[in-house]
Amino acid sequence: MPPFSAARRPFGRSERDDWRQAAREVGGHPLVVYLPVSRDELLRRLTERNQRKDANVLTVTPVALDDFFDRFDVPAEDEDVIVCTGSVDRLLDALIRQRQG
Repeated sequence: MPPFSAARRPFGRSERDDWRQAAREVGGHPLVVYLPVSRDELLRRLTERNQRKDANVLTVTPVALDDFFDRFDVPAEDEDVIVCTGSVDRLLDALIRQRQG
């Protein structure tokens, strides 16, 4: 995989393409699972999470969240994507079907 550069979108399509290629090169079968969540909902969750005091919590600011949204490309259908909009059971069923197909 090419090294990170400022010109690349680290949450973008081209990076996902690179990861898919890397997986294929070692015999993997890549699949994108996309869990769409609005910025407002993520901000609500982060506000709650940022209140935690345990060692595993990294504070994420609203500015950092905006930066993520600016650099994120929503996966396209031609990326062999499964969109999960709530039901974990449906996600697991879709993953099983994908593996069998």
